[in-house]
Amino acid sequence: MKKTALLSGLLLGASLLLVGCQSQSQNQTANSSSTKTAKVQKKAVKKASSVSNQTTSASSSSASSSSASTSSNTDSSSLASNNARLQAFNQQLTAKLGNVLLPRLTGLTGDPGYLNVSYQGNTANFTVKYIVSYTPHNLNDSGLTKQIPYAEFSKKTYNTSQEAQNALNNYREASNDQGLPSVTLTNNIKGYLNSGAGQRYLHWNEGNWSMTVHASVVNGEDPLTPAQTIAGLLENHYLPAPQSIGTGYFEANPTTQTLGQTLTWQKDNVVYTLKAHSAYTGIIMAESIK
Repeated sequence: MKKTALLSGLLLGASLLLVGCQSQSQNQTANSSSTKTAKVQKKAVKKASSVSNQTTSASSSSASSSSASTSSNTDSSSLASNNARLQAFNQQLTAKLGNVLLPRLTGLTGDPGYLNVSYQGNTANFTVKYIVSYTPHNLNDSGLTKQIPYAEFSKKTYNTSQEAQNALNNYREASNDQGLPSVTLTNNIKGYLNSGAGQRYLHWNEGNWSMTVHASVVNGEDPLTPAQTIAGLLENHYLPAPQSIGTGYFEANPTTQTLGQTLTWQKDNVVYTLKAHSAYTGIIMAESIK
């Protein structure tokens, strides 16, 4: 009887111990499952955050690209529109002045607004002003009288070719630069510096053209950099060929309010002059004249 009771007690203890182990195992499994679930959720949050950041970055990049594209398209549209306006104005000028030489390109680089044109004179002597404003105007519209042009093209007829040639008083022979300090402008061109009275003049010759860049010492200006830029432009853009001589006179520090960049050349008994607010504009417009 005692043996039976003892055996029953042992069996009961073992059963209780087995139940406890199973319960602990289940709790550990549950805890492990919970931990794994938390890790998975954490990874999912990180992944979602990463995807969201990538999407935001991509959207931002796309918006930036779209904005740049829109700006570029606007500039291209403006240039095409103004070149078309120039051709229309040239037809009107030809109808009034006869078969005269005129610039065929605006020389603009994407400025907003509308190209407008005014002129005065006749076939032998005239001046054409090129203006950009936010309102389109007809040729010689009264609304243009007080607006500042960005370029001006003129023709002046003299009695003889010699008189026309004498009018280019800024022309300088290469021999006049002997003894002056030289500077390199391009691989093929050297310029010569002439300084005095608070002024600096950098001069060089290209074919029949005499080129000068003026700088003010008082204002801390240096003619070298603009002269190198101009000489570089002239390696790829070709000015009209003068019959005898032509001159280019440029300010080292031009402003948009003045027409300080000037190209002048002689053909027979006629002198042509193109003034612009920038050397680039003047060179591009002069190259397109026909």
